Formats: sequence, C-alpha cells, structure tokens
Amino acid sequence: MDTRTKIKSWAEAGELIGSLSHGTAKGVVVTGFFDPLLAEHALRLEEIASVRGRVIVALNDAPSVLLPVRARAELLAGLRSVDSVLLPPPGGLQAMLAGLPPDLIIREETCDERRRENLIRRVRQKHGI
Repeated sequence: MDTRTKIKSWAEAGELIGSLSHGTAKGVVVTGFFDPLLAEHALRLEEIASVRGRVIVALNDAPSVLLPVRARAELLAGLRSVDSVLLPPPGGLQAMLAGLPPDLIIREETCDERRRENLIRRVRQKHGI
C-alpha cells in the first residue's frame, strides 16, 4: 500500500474535516510540527486513535525546520494510527480550523517543541557538545 495517498492538500480536506464537525465520523484533528517525527509522536498518536478513533494530522509550519513538510507528511502517513495527513494551508492553520469545535482539535505544538529540545539535548550530551 502506498501510504502517500493519505496525504491531502487543504483543498481536499474539506470533506474530511466536515465529517468530523458534522458528527458523521468519529475522530479528531491533531496539529503539530512533527519535526522530526519521533517514537514519542507515534505512541501519542496511537493513544489518541485508541480513544478518539480517526486521526487526521494537520501539519503546522515549524519555526525552524529540520525536515521539509513533504518528508514529515510521508513519515506521518506511514503510521498505522494516522488516517490522513493535511499539508499546511497557505493562509495558516488557525483559519482552516476555525470552523471546528475545540473538542475536535488536539494541539501538539508545545509538546513537539519540548520533544525536539529533549532530542537535541540528548544528542549533544551523547557527543559531548
């Protein structure tokens, strides 16, 4: 199976998001940077899927990028717990999520920043930097 078919543009996302906001599908939109994608992310997404059902990941633009957005999207699409990956919209993520009830959105950006900082710290410690 080519998991890249899970990657959608925001133009294609309307139906996915609409099914959640109108209650026709069980699930949630998870936002984050996922830069880089870590085992902690995979475990968190599995946890969310087990409780909330369908997981739609909406990629957000990272303040400073390690991996390009397409690479992050392809890595996320390879996870079994992720149903769809939405590429960042040109107008920004906030505007695109404005129509969704807050209980259908899980924001992971703050946790992502902490995960990335911990990774960098561990790598530096390991290499004596």
